[in-house]
Amino acid sequence: MQTDSKNPSQKSGRLVGVTGGAGMVGAQLIREAVSNGDQVLTIIRANTKMSGRQRFLDAMRRLNVSSAELNTLSESVTTLEGNIESDRLGLSRVSYQACQGRLNAIYHTAGNVDFQLKKDAALFERTNVHGAAMALKWARDSGCPFYHVSTAYAGVCGQDFALESLNTPGSGRNFYEESKIAAERLIVNKSELFGIPYAIFRPSILMGESGSGAALHFRNMYQFMKALQAIGGRKRRLSWLKKNNAVRLFLNPSATLNIVPMDIMARTLYAITTQPNDINGKIFHLTNPTPPKMRELGEIFSQLFSMEVNPMERRQLEAIRKTLTREEIALDQILEPYREYLEGEPRFDLTNTQEFCPGYISQFPEIKGQYLNRIIKFANDVSWGKSFSNNLEPRTEIKAPEPTPDSSNVNANLSDDDQIQYTHEYFQDFLTDKIGAPLIANLVTLSSSFIIRVSEEPFHDWSVKIENGSLIAVGKVSRVRAAELRNYHCIYTTDLKTFEKITQGRLTPSQAFFDRLIDIRGNFEEGLRVASALMEFFQTYPFTPDTKNKTPINPISLVESVF
Repeated sequence: MQTDSKNPSQKSGRLVGVTGGAGMVGAQLIREAVSNGDQVLTIIRANTKMSGRQRFLDAMRRLNVSSAELNTLSESVTTLEGNIESDRLGLSRVSYQACQGRLNAIYHTAGNVDFQLKKDAALFERTNVHGAAMALKWARDSGCPFYHVSTAYAGVCGQDFALESLNTPGSGRNFYEESKIAAERLIVNKSELFGIPYAIFRPSILMGESGSGAALHFRNMYQFMKALQAIGGRKRRLSWLKKNNAVRLFLNPSATLNIVPMDIMARTLYAITTQPNDINGKIFHLTNPTPPKMRELGEIFSQLFSMEVNPMERRQLEAIRKTLTREEIALDQILEPYREYLEGEPRFDLTNTQEFCPGYISQFPEIKGQYLNRIIKFANDVSWGKSFSNNLEPRTEIKAPEPTPDSSNVNANLSDDDQIQYTHEYFQDFLTDKIGAPLIANLVTLSSSFIIRVSEEPFHDWSVKIENGSLIAVGKVSRVRAAELRNYHCIYTTDLKTFEKITQGRLTPSQAFFDRLIDIRGNFEEGLRVASALMEFFQTYPFTPDTKNKTPINPISLVESVF
């Protein structure tokens, strides 16, 4: 465990703890707390590139804060490296005990919200349930109130109205929601048992700040908007623009999408937890009181991306499936992980929120073209997350490097087989065993032939052929030249690190493309469609040679041992 040099005992005023201070909720909440004069102690997990402190400062720079605010934040925030899944949250015994009797509140914002991985029950249980238990124990041992950030969709139970009350186990529509429901119930039961003051906050879909459009990450809804922007730009460049300038989206036109600017979420959460009335045991929805309908979003996207965007009910899909363009198929695949949230959602009860924050609705902007335009402009200014800085520069295209035989990362004393053993094991052993078998039951309509190029392998590529959802052929081929592209739908170019993450199920192909870790050459729409369609394959059949024989742990069984 590492900490920066500041000592919380030397700071004056309210001292609060925040888990996940480098995340979207945590970072915005810390800004709100510091702007109100609080000192903050935040627990942040380090990664291979940055310490916890560096991750926090990087998050603030990504939000494009001013130099003056960054200085204030640097002086007011103490960072501790830790891990919410570990005993004492990964802190040293000295640091953990130093919090006892000194924290005025703990805000638990850390957790896993990656919808691309929402079928991994163990991951969500470990992070969202066991992690919440460890954070709650921190509040008990520190003797302070506990404020937990959940999700508005933990209250959905098939009805048209979601109440600000606990949901029943088994009501979640996926493992993500189930983990949030389980975490809420654990917090209520343990808090009441040990006398810990608590409250639960449920935001809906968080996006960029209401004024600047600034955001930390560009996932989920952002991926979809980026794909629309890319397709709109491509349509404008192609000669058949006037013949076909419409894109059909299979979303319920009458359904709503509950988008909330993250600064309004943080401001309201902070205001409720610092007002004088007793909020112990309350659940608060932080949702949009007037969410836009899909039909309205289609009109906004049509204007923003200069093409006609038409939401259609999904029941119409089968009747017109044969007329779908590759762009429409690709977009439908991108939306698939979020299908439960696109076909209809309930109205969210705001009784508690309005009672304890009377000005909540009045501060809420309508989610119209102006707001979404600010969001997209900021995303473009920072190349959708690839070039964050305090002084934003115009967006520039970044493509995966085209490797050459004399590339500096090639060891002349080793054959390429020796250098990249991982790819050979994956294609020649793991993937070859699946030839002739359906990849995923839902992919019976997928037929494609493509090349995977790993930049660390300068002399050869890997070819893959799929017919009607079944893997037909896998092979190692000499480096494919431009003239040979006609034999394949597309070429994916990436580096070994990204390739490993994708094949191990730790990064989805779509996310890698949107993060510019993959370049697609050839048929762009086909490449995007195939990448989206294969997402479930990589999640279902992860290639992890070092851990493939290990028995998965059951994090739920760890919860009772925490207290």
